[in-house]
Amino acid sequence: MPDRVTAYGDNVTDATRIQALQECTESFILLQDAAEAAKKMRAEHSNRLKKWKSNGLNLEALKRAVKDRLIDPEDILKELHEYTRLRAVQNMPNIQQDLADLWNMRGALDIDAELEAQRTRWRDDGALAGRQGIPREENPHEAGSEAYECYDKGWISSVERIAGAMGRGEPPAVNTTRTRRGANGAARTTSRRAPPADDKQAAE
Repeated sequence: MPDRVTAYGDNVTDATRIQALQECTESFILLQDAAEAAKKMRAEHSNRLKKWKSNGLNLEALKRAVKDRLIDPEDILKELHEYTRLRAVQNMPNIQQDLADLWNMRGALDIDAELEAQRTRWRDDGALAGRQGIPREENPHEAGSEAYECYDKGWISSVERIAGAMGRGEPPAVNTTRTRRGANGAARTTSRRAPPADDKQAAE
C-alpha cells in the first residue's frame, strides 16, 4: 500500500494560522496606509517645487540643495571638490574663480537671512546625528548657546519622526554606521548605539 502523501502545512495548527493572519493583516494595513501617505506627500512636494520654480528658482538646484541637507557636509565638500576638478579638465579652467566671485557677493545679503540659514544648518546637523543614532548628549556645541539649542531641536525632531514612522511600541530604525575617509583615502566605518526608547515607549 503506497505511503500517504503528506500535504504541505499538515504540521501547522489552526492557532498558528490565525496568529499569522492577524499579524500579517495588521502589517499589511500599516503598509497600505504608509503608501497612501507617501503618495499624498509626493504630490505635495511636487506642488511646492512647481511653486518655487514659478517664483524664479532653478528647479534642479533647489532639488539638489534639499537633498544635500540630509547628507554629511564632509561628503558634500568632497563631491564638490571633485566636481570642480572634473569641470576644470573639461576646458573650464575658471570655474573656481567664478564661484569665488559669486560668493564675494554674499556681503549684499540680508544679515537676518544669513543668521536663519546658519540656524537651519545647526538644526540639520542635529537631525543628521539623530538619524545616525548619535546620542543626544554628544551635542558638539556649548550648552546654552543658540547653536546648541538648534542642534538639539533638530535631533529631537528627527528621532520623533523615525519613531512615528515605525509605529507605536517599535524602536526607531536608524543608521548606526558612518563612513569616513582618512588623509590616505582609506575608508573607516564606525558604529554608534541608537538612542534608547523613553520609559513610556518601553512600557508599551
